[in-house]
Amino acid sequence: MKQPGSPPCARELYIGIIASRLFANQSEQYASARPSLPELLAMPNFETLSLSELGIDSLTWMELLTSLEAEFGIQISDEFLAKSSISVASLATALEDSLERARGCRSNAEIRRPIFGQRYVIIDNFLPVDLLAELRKYLTSIEFNRFDSVVDPSIDGPAFKSKGWLLNSLNRDIGAPLQAAMQALAEAVRSHPQIYGRSEQDWTEMSFSFWQYEAGTRLGWHNDAGNGRTGEYIIYLHDEWKPGWGGELMILDEAANVDSVDLAKKTQFSLIEDIVERSSTNLTAIRPRPNRLVMVQAGTCHFINRVDASAGAIRRLSMTGFAARPIGIGQARVRSDRLHKLLDLDKKTI
Repeated sequence: MKQPGSPPCARELYIGIIASRLFANQSEQYASARPSLPELLAMPNFETLSLSELGIDSLTWMELLTSLEAEFGIQISDEFLAKSSISVASLATALEDSLERARGCRSNAEIRRPIFGQRYVIIDNFLPVDLLAELRKYLTSIEFNRFDSVVDPSIDGPAFKSKGWLLNSLNRDIGAPLQAAMQALAEAVRSHPQIYGRSEQDWTEMSFSFWQYEAGTRLGWHNDAGNGRTGEYIIYLHDEWKPGWGGELMILDEAANVDSVDLAKKTQFSLIEDIVERSSTNLTAIRPRPNRLVMVQAGTCHFINRVDASAGAIRRLSMTGFAARPIGIGQARVRSDRLHKLLDLDKKTI
């Protein structure tokens, strides 16, 4: 079983991240102007070509800079706004330099450096310390109700769930500290189109609830597909979590292969387990570290490992939700008004 890779720290890895953002999953309008990612990687010294030579337009370039700044918690120099003479390699060097400067003025615990999988992203120390404290205090005042597993109640055991919130134009103001936490989440979701797709096109609303898992409980194999979902996000909010306490998020980090599975399985959940059983890919175990954000692409096979008895009375606590485009319910533009306000999009270009 493999653990997620180390945080990006080498210039070559930054080059790969930048290249994948710019050239993977291109829309049809750019297909003729830009090389595909495999074509790009086959070019000798592609990283030294200017972005103009590689067919990158100004809007795409600005979106990339914005997402990199949000993910790494840094400020990239204004000189990179003039994209005509900038290359992938020069931006990777600037990114590395910016992170080095950040290390000089902030502790390692304050630097948010993503860990990337094929179908997930992890950001540690996601919420500011004061906001995290406010959110934990808020959770002591809300009600949690028993919620039987939708996978296999007899094996999984019950979880405990708060009421849910849906961010659209029909909602009242959700208030602090939820508003601040969701603003941070919305920025993260918007900055990771490789997980969630494009804001306002692939997803138009966000939802969340708070969940607790006590010792002896788990959640079996599922993939969170359907209902217009494009991806899931989880922030772990417990005060502490020791490695021996279990509760890991177990992920099959590959697209589900249904070619060789038994489609006569009785339930969706047993079908997912069959897909995992036939895969040759090792599972990825993601520990529920406090204040860790995990973003997972919809359709990814995953389960929550059983919480060990050694956790005692401490419950695995998370804020969990989905980005989605509702299917057949109202108009997407109307339902996204709430999200526009949350992101303050009147002042931003997307």
